[in-house]
Amino acid sequence: LTDLAVAVADGAINISGIQTLTDRQDVFGPVASMPTTWRVLDRVTEDRLPAIRKARAEARARAWEAGAGPENSAEDAGPLVIDVDATISIAHSEKENAAATWKRTFGFHPV
Repeated sequence: LTDLAVAVADGAINISGIQTLTDRQDVFGPVASMPTTWRVLDRVTEDRLPAIRKARAEARARAWEAGAGPENSAEDAGPLVIDVDATISIAHSEKENAAATWKRTFGFHPV
């Protein structure tokens, strides 16, 4: 699950995007194979969600204590909001009824 989360943060748009991490094993370490990734996802059940949520909360707390989060402590912090719509990839569009963005351009956000 960690590999999937890192792949999504790196821009993966589907499960096979996890393979983009394999060229940086010096940073990420060994990366789960596609069959392993699918097996892990198949095992995420309602019963296992509390353990996953607990692990995520512990990881977030450790990251924030290391300086990666908001100024206040992890216990007092609200949600960490990341503004992902700040950059638009300009793209020409001949689509019927296409409307310009608020910056008067045509494009999309890569995420």
